[in-house]
Amino acid sequence: MKLRTHIALALLMTARCQRNTPTDSAVLAVARDACSAETLGLRGVRPVTTLRLPPGCTLRRAGDAPITSEAAFRAALSCPEGASVTVDFSREQLVGVEYLQSPAGAGLAAFDDGQTLTVVSRFTANCPDDPRPMPMPPVTWWLRVEGLAPRAMGAATCTVPRRCGS
Repeated sequence: MKLRTHIALALLMTARCQRNTPTDSAVLAVARDACSAETLGLRGVRPVTTLRLPPGCTLRRAGDAPITSEAAFRAALSCPEGASVTVDFSREQLVGVEYLQSPAGAGLAAFDDGQTLTVVSRFTANCPDDPRPMPMPPVTWWLRVEGLAPRAMGAATCTVPRRCGS
């Protein structure tokens, strides 16, 4: 093995031990499978993508209604000069999902079957040296939902396997 490979492996193992987070592909594959649509019993769904805003841009949520027009989008969007965001409102809508991230949170996923938009909250088990929970402000997660039909909202949770101190 080359020296560069040894250094990269040493850094990876050090980071893994310091943060108590799984980094090997086998553990990550199990985590993805634990939160898959099939494992959660969601049939006939497709994953929903998120809206990625350029640095410095914000999108304000105005109630629970989705953003379905360019005018409503531009009214809610704030960007520095020169930044641009494109959404095709003839084929998609933006749905804002407000959530609170906890120290046990491992992210979100969303699935759509054309009638129900299911938001999946991923959680991990706590490890002994994890930080104590603390209040955090709510965050809005913007989903790009294909189609213009209204959606009911659904929720699911899953637990991502975690190895502590290894």
